[in-house]
Amino acid sequence: MAKFTGTFHHDYVLDAPLEVARDHFADLYAVIANYGSTLERAEKRGDGTLALWLKEQNYGVTRFRGHYVCRWSTPDEHTVRWETLGEHNMDSRGTARFEAVGHGGTRLVYDIRIVLDIDVGRLLTKVIGKVVSQAIGREARAYVDRLVATLPVGRTA
Repeated sequence: MAKFTGTFHHDYVLDAPLEVARDHFADLYAVIANYGSTLERAEKRGDGTLALWLKEQNYGVTRFRGHYVCRWSTPDEHTVRWETLGEHNMDSRGTARFEAVGHGGTRLVYDIRIVLDIDVGRLLTKVIGKVVSQAIGREARAYVDRLVATLPVGRTA
């Protein structure tokens, strides 16, 4: 098994109150609705926990079908945190930090790290490593952009 890591970090200014933005990013139904076309199915498991199965991804010379169980929490009024529970072929962990700005707006600092365990040989790992890592980062950004776009109120850059 080879590990491929992708990250995404971005600051957003949201046209929504802090509580609305934080609750939206912690809402498992919003997570599922905005996950994107790679999601095959999701199953809610207790408070703040989802099991997620992804559709098969084709990376040209190899294929990958992700599965992981992830728990979302709000450790304080300014933070949403998520982390993978148990051993799976994906690991996702990160934070969304919220800070009130301006007149009812919110600054969001979003950080995520995703690791995929893909069964490929050592030589192939070097060949596809950068492509897979970039694809992970692009998909993470698209997911966050969808969450931002579906906030109950608009967004400003």
